[in-house]
Amino acid sequence: MVSIASTDSAFAALKESGGVVTWGNGFRGGNASHLSDCLARGITSIASTSSAFAALKGIGQVITWGLAEDGGDSADVADCIAEGVISVSVTCKAFAALKASGQVVSWGHPSHGGDCSAALAGLAAGVASVVGNGSAFAAVKEEAGGVVTWGHPMHGGDTNSVADRLSCEVASVACGRSGKAFAALLRTPRGAAGTRAPTPPRAPARADSVEDLEDFFYTQLLFA
Repeated sequence: MVSIASTDSAFAALKESGGVVTWGNGFRGGNASHLSDCLARGITSIASTSSAFAALKGIGQVITWGLAEDGGDSADVADCIAEGVISVSVTCKAFAALKASGQVVSWGHPSHGGDCSAALAGLAAGVASVVGNGSAFAAVKEEAGGVVTWGHPMHGGDTNSVADRLSCEVASVACGRSGKAFAALLRTPRGAAGTRAPTPPRAPARADSVEDLEDFFYTQLLFA
């Protein structure tokens, strides 16, 4: 076995041959017998929500199964994910596929990121990466480094309050342990006079009031 993915009550194992084996609750991804031919070979990775799986094939096609409303039904975007997909990100109830062209396509529960229609203009091209938390997605743009978000507004899907700070020069985005927020790392933070801002002091080992930010910045320090 290469890897094993899971929903709340089912498993999907990726074999070295590129085939997939599933077991568990049939309604939540444990039964993929209707896709046996598609999942027999050529799979490179498997992503999962709470009740559905998405398998990415080497040719860039995504195959889904499991609970329809949690991403198991991708019929509405089937043409978009038939080829050219390079990665699949997840929330607890939705998937987002990043294509080689820089386009992002999402499906699943609308309030958990399955509906990206409000952010469509920013997701049509030029996306470098996509991060999902429990209920929202954040996409980082390639050249300008801006961030596009969608999903539950209270869990990071609405960035209106910090839009001016996320319009450019974002290097990466991470989500905290709560699964309800994002933190963005800027490429070139600037001081008020246009000079580079001083490096902030090391964060304390615990800062419960800003738990998500503390987790993120510690990660950056450890891997810097």
